[in-house]
Amino acid sequence: MLVNLRACLSARVCQPGLTERSCADARVQLVGSTPRLSLQQLQHRCMRLKALMSKLRFPRPSHTSAFGSQHELPIRASTTHLTRPMSQAKLRYLGGFFDGDGCVSAQSSHSSCRLLVAQSEKQVEILMTFYETFGGGICVQKVGTGLSKATLVWQAHGSSSRAAAAHLADVTFLKREQLLIAARWPRCKNMRAIAVQQLKKSKPKPDYSEFAISWPYLAGCFDAEGCISVPAKELAVRLNISQNHKELLESIALFVLEEVPGVAPRIYRNGSRNHVLTIFGTSHCIFILRRLIASGLRMKKRHAEVALAVPYSDHASIRAALAVLVGNQNRYRRLDEAGCHRARQICSVQRNLRTQLAVGTVERAVAHLKHLEQLRALHDLQSAASRYKLMRTDI
Repeated sequence: MLVNLRACLSARVCQPGLTERSCADARVQLVGSTPRLSLQQLQHRCMRLKALMSKLRFPRPSHTSAFGSQHELPIRASTTHLTRPMSQAKLRYLGGFFDGDGCVSAQSSHSSCRLLVAQSEKQVEILMTFYETFGGGICVQKVGTGLSKATLVWQAHGSSSRAAAAHLADVTFLKREQLLIAARWPRCKNMRAIAVQQLKKSKPKPDYSEFAISWPYLAGCFDAEGCISVPAKELAVRLNISQNHKELLESIALFVLEEVPGVAPRIYRNGSRNHVLTIFGTSHCIFILRRLIASGLRMKKRHAEVALAVPYSDHASIRAALAVLVGNQNRYRRLDEAGCHRARQICSVQRNLRTQLAVGTVERAVAHLKHLEQLRALHDLQSAASRYKLMRTDI
């Protein structure tokens, strides 16, 4: 039916209020004296600006700030913090975060294992938390380029890594086996080669034997891999957790089902390896965010506080407030207020088209289909124009 409708477009049944200038080959007038550009020209210019941005390198950071204090980089390795008492809630939080963003590897000399957690320089406070809890040190892993900020890394090795691994192994779900190898790293040189092979063969995998999901663990996991979003098409809250290991998401989904009555989490594949757990329903998401904040949510606490205001605020201000807090990864894909309005229009026409197809009114369905294609073409054109303008502003 839909193919036949597309063929009927030659009849030129137009929707009132739209002209042929709304089609894909229309041109848009950008700000200032910029000439009118087609969609293809805008896309080409955006690609060139993106390539230029990737070549911009920023100076290597010499200092960082966390918890209101300035720290000179690198922060030298230390073992003085290993004797500090830790609450079980804090340890479970760090275990959840390490399951999400942590790494266990052997040093090149095989003398010991290394535990690493890398984050953007904006998120240095979580690295300071690992440093203050387990010792180790913090240094620059990668300088900033383009929109990417510098990357800092917390790492522990030697006695610090063994002690940290022993603590974290009890509160992790995926990396327990790797952490146990690190905690028992042999002092005998001949045995280290065997340990290196064991570490290479061990892959992150779920360990159901001595582990149960908890709210502090989920708070750490959400800080590492979670996302709070307000869709462009409606004023609602969605929670997403991305992971390569579907088993972890399934365990989190079961935990949420037990703790939040009526919730319906969904897991779907995103790419060849990655999976995403999505939780819908604003009331359910707000309940979960409140529990996460009470359980020690740190990096995304401000994001959660913005989302909690959804029932009392408007769509544009909530999305603008979240855009300020999130990173630059989706900066040029995120729709502005005008783009959100166009997206809602497209959804409305899609609903009308489905209705007309269901009742069999072909002539009206053809009109809605033509209207839909025009709106999509106009949306692509104006979104590209907004993206181009933003990229020029950034440079």
